[in-house]
Amino acid sequence: MYLHRRRLLTTTAASIAALSLSDSTAHARDLPTANPKSQGFDPERLKRIGVALQRRIDAGEAPGFLAAIMRNGKIVHFDALGYRDIAAKTPMSRDTIFRIMSMTKPIVSVAAMMLAEENRLRLTDPVAKYIPSFAKQQIYVSGEGDSMVTAPARRQVQVRNLLSHTSGYTYGIFGNTPVDKLHNQRKLFPQFFKSLAEFADTAATMPLMFEPSTNWNYSISTDILGRVIEIASGRTLPEFLQERILGPLGMTDTAFSVAPAKAARFANSYIKKPEGLVIADDAKKSPFLAPPATPSGGGGLTSTADDYLRFATMLLNEGELDGVRLLGPETVRLMRANHLPEKVTEARGAGFGLGFGVDVVTGSRGYYGGPGTFHWSGADRTHFWVDPVNRIIGLLMTQMEPFDTNFEEDMRALTYQALIS
Repeated sequence: MYLHRRRLLTTTAASIAALSLSDSTAHARDLPTANPKSQGFDPERLKRIGVALQRRIDAGEAPGFLAAIMRNGKIVHFDALGYRDIAAKTPMSRDTIFRIMSMTKPIVSVAAMMLAEENRLRLTDPVAKYIPSFAKQQIYVSGEGDSMVTAPARRQVQVRNLLSHTSGYTYGIFGNTPVDKLHNQRKLFPQFFKSLAEFADTAATMPLMFEPSTNWNYSISTDILGRVIEIASGRTLPEFLQERILGPLGMTDTAFSVAPAKAARFANSYIKKPEGLVIADDAKKSPFLAPPATPSGGGGLTSTADDYLRFATMLLNEGELDGVRLLGPETVRLMRANHLPEKVTEARGAGFGLGFGVDVVTGSRGYYGGPGTFHWSGADRTHFWVDPVNRIIGLLMTQMEPFDTNFEEDMRALTYQALIS
C-alpha cells in the first residue's frame, strides 16, 4: 500500500515473547478477553498461529509479529513473537508502535463519513466544491512527456471517488504508464509539499488515468480526501482525527508521529536482502519521530495493536464502542458495501467500499472469511480484517518490506481453521 515517506523515491529470532491472555490484560486497557471455546474456537488449533508465524521468523522472513483474533468484541487469541529490534534483541511487545501506512486510510475514511452524516459534505459533491482547482481536470489520451495528449474530463471527481479509489488518480509507484511517470516526475507525494493545500492544488493539475467512476486504481485519493476533510471541518486533519476519532475511542498511541516519551516502543522497519533482514527505517532516526509538515491521510499514521483493535471493533459494532458512537449503523453498512462497477469487481476478483477492500463473495480472492468481510493492509505489512457475518476481527502486524500478501493469507487461514462453531 502507501510506502514510507523516506522510501517513496525509489537473522533468525531465537526466542518467542508470546503473551497469554491473562499475562496481557494489563496492556489491553478495556478490551475484554474470553476463553476461545466460549467463542467457538478450538484452543489447540489456535496454537498453530504462533507456530506458523515463528517459522517465518526463524526463516528470516520477518523480525517479529503481533497477531490478534477477536470474536463478538472479545480477544480470544494474542501472540507477540520475535523482535522489534533484532540487533538489540528487544522483543516484540503488545505496546509496540508500528507504521501502519495504508491502514491510515480506513480511519481517514471514517472521518469523511462523519462529516457526511453531519451534512458538512456529500458523497456526490464534486471535489471542486472544496478545492476549486479541481474544476477543470483533464483525462489522459495518448503520448507521454512533452508529447502527452489530454482531453477535458466529462465527469468531475466526487468525494465518493476519493473514498473508493475510482477517481482516476494513481500513486505512480505501482505502474509504469505515462501518467505514473509524470506523477513521479512531479514528486506528487505529501512529504514533498509544505501543506495539504499545496499538495491538493498540484494534484489537480495531473491528468486522470480514466473517467471517474469507470474503473479502480489505488492512488493518492485518500491524501486528497484529507484536504477535503480540513476544508469541510475547519480543522487540520490531525486535529480532526484526534478530537473526533482517536480521543473518543481511546486510541492513545495513534498519531502522525511518535512522541518522544513513546519512542522506545517504536519498532524498526526491515527489508529483506540476500544477506538477511536489513533496517529500512531505523526507529531511532525515523522521520516518524517528528510531526510532518504535510500529514498523509493515505499512509501517515503510527499505531499499536490495541488501538487498531479498538477502531476495528467500532466498525464491527456498526459505529459504536464503549458508549461512544462515531457513525450510524447504516453509514457503516454503506462503507462496507461494494461501490465498484460489476465489470471492475469481476476483473479485480474483489470489491471496494468507502475506505477498504470488500470480499463480496466468500473465497473470491482465495481468502477465508464470511461474505462482506472488509479489510486493508499497510506497506510495511500490517493487516486487519472485519468479518461481520462471523463477528471476527483479525489483526497481524510486523514491519517488513517488500509488501506481499503471504502473511495475511496465512493469518486468515489459521484463524478460520480453528473456528468450529
